[in-house]
Amino acid sequence: MAAPTSLCLQLKTSMDFYRTCPKYNPQHQSCILAVLAQSGSDCTSRDLARPPCPHDWIGYRGKCYYFSVREQNWTASQSFCSSQDASLASIRNEEENFVIRNKGKHPCWVGLRRDRDQTWRWLDGKNATLKVLGEGGDADCAYLNDEAKPSASRCIIEHRWICSKPMN
Repeated sequence: MAAPTSLCLQLKTSMDFYRTCPKYNPQHQSCILAVLAQSGSDCTSRDLARPPCPHDWIGYRGKCYYFSVREQNWTASQSFCSSQDASLASIRNEEENFVIRNKGKHPCWVGLRRDRDQTWRWLDGKNATLKVLGEGGDADCAYLNDEAKPSASRCIIEHRWICSKPMN
């Protein structure tokens, strides 16, 4: 199936859409078709019926985020994210406040790593612009500490984690 257009994605990510056409409404399909007709979008009802993010994930600015409640090491956390077609989250400036609001007080792994004595890089290969606290020794993976500050840690330590992926 082709990916929805940007207008379709805007409709899907609009909270008004889900308030207008709640899934538990027996007229859900009719409601979707009415919204489509009014919007002039080339979305199909099938595009809109599928939520933009999986259950237990939170949508924000075109991405879906998963905030774990379990703890694992960095590698196992990334493996979980990969199994969900996602990766450990890269936190950019515009996402920082959203992540801080949603992560709680627990330390959480993010997709920031480095080779020994090298530059911190996000999993997408981009250099990190964040200052990482505690950069010494075997600490080659980064997490957000209880104050949401990027901090260095050994990758074998267990923390909660944050995954992200593009919205459907």
